Amino acid sequence: MKIIIIISILFFISVPVQSQNFAWTTDNNAPTLNQQDILKVFGDIENGLTSGNVASFSKYFATETFLSLNSGIVGYYSSNQSYYVLQNFFNLNKPISFKYTNHVTGTNPYATGILNYESKSRRETAQVFISLDASGKNWKISQITIK
Repeated sequence: MKIIIIISILFFISVPVQSQNFAWTTDNNAPTLNQQDILKVFGDIENGLTSGNVASFSKYFATETFLSLNSGIVGYYSSNQSYYVLQNFFNLNKPISFKYTNHVTGTNPYATGILNYESKSRRETAQVFISLDASGKNWKISQITIK
């Protein structure tokens, strides 16, 4: 019995403890959670939403991005489809301005903001929600909601 206890203690001492901090420095494929990278992505998205230029942030679309637009479009779209769906949305709804009201960086970054746009000669306002996910060494847009 003493031998089993001693072997058990030695086993637990020799097993490396897995840390759950999110720096992921040992995995070459995982992103380092650099706040500057996240802010750059959000900055490019802000510029694109302000001008209605989807091309300026389309490189950040995930393989599948969830879109929910006040035009009734809701679902998962490939990166290519996301580009055309949003470009069509902005062709019908010309952005006037976009400003973030909140953004959170970290392991699950997201941002909210207000989009002012013109639709059918009327000025409208929409709440925007954007979330990012880590993909390889990059941050990708996992969701865009404009309601």
